[in-house]
Amino acid sequence: MNATAENTESSGEEFILTPTVLLRLIEARVGEYTEERVELVTAGSGTEEALIVFRNPEEAEKFRKTTGKYSAAEGFRRIGMGLEAIKAVFEKWGLRYVHMPEAWGESGVVDTFEADSFVRMLEESPRV
Repeated sequence: MNATAENTESSGEEFILTPTVLLRLIEARVGEYTEERVELVTAGSGTEEALIVFRNPEEAEKFRKTTGKYSAAEGFRRIGMGLEAIKAVFEKWGLRYVHMPEAWGESGVVDTFEADSFVRMLEESPRV
């Protein structure tokens, strides 16, 4: 899902929100079967984990370059997530928070949302 959101607090410019997460598939051997498990990039939010969601794939890549974490060489992929996919992630993993970093290398600020509020924000955003 792409959404246009207006950033009125800072520059007044519009930006395109393309929720992007970092994840990797890990193969696990269970008896004679091999199954894949998804590893999401999360961060602590108090006593709970929060899903890290970037505004777009470019910001996810800036994060990886700046921190050296979650590289493609380690098997991590940037994945654009639509509204239904985000809801499914929250439900399957029981995540109740989202951390959305500001552009890396600038302020270093991380916005934190409750999952329900983040979903409402996406639902209310005009679609491109």
